[in-house]
Amino acid sequence: MDLSIKRTTISGEVNILDSEQKRYISVGATIDATKVKENSEGRKILEVGTRLGQITSSEKYAPVKSTELSADAGSTDTTISVVDATYFQSGDGIDVGDTTATIDTVDEVANTITLTAQLGAAASTGDSVTVTDGSETTVFVLYPHDVDCTDGDIAVGGIDEARLIEDRVPGTVSDKEKTDLAQVTFV
Repeated sequence: MDLSIKRTTISGEVNILDSEQKRYISVGATIDATKVKENSEGRKILEVGTRLGQITSSEKYAPVKSTELSADAGSTDTTISVVDATYFQSGDGIDVGDTTATIDTVDEVANTITLTAQLGAAASTGDSVTVTDGSETTVFVLYPHDVDCTDGDIAVGGIDEARLIEDRVPGTVSDKEKTDLAQVTFV
């Protein structure tokens, strides 16, 4: 029998608040688990601070998939470089500048998105890249804790008015997300 002391490190909750003043959303929200990417352990975890938008067809919520091009893209390109590819996944329909496309694969390390076909129209550095299902518009921020959507859809709470520490929320907060969350200040 092994009676030695063993230590297990469990990460604690991240404090994303810059102030105790916050406003909780007035109703709960259901996360669409099919829109949440699996992590390296095969779990679908959404971290506290994840920005969420509402899917038009189902009225469920998903992580906001909104970023910008980090390099120009030609009309015949099948791979685009973006500022943050974190939440995008295979099969997502996206708007890139003035054209639409479908994602084949995503490389989160290189921040590149490979499309199922040529882009079709040139796009410039800084042009927006957003999904087309409605969840590109940020409605609230997941709070007060991480959630696991591995086993299916899950009800969550959140905040839509607060001062948040931008370096402590997951992913890169785009200018569009900051505009959508008019009552949230990122410091």
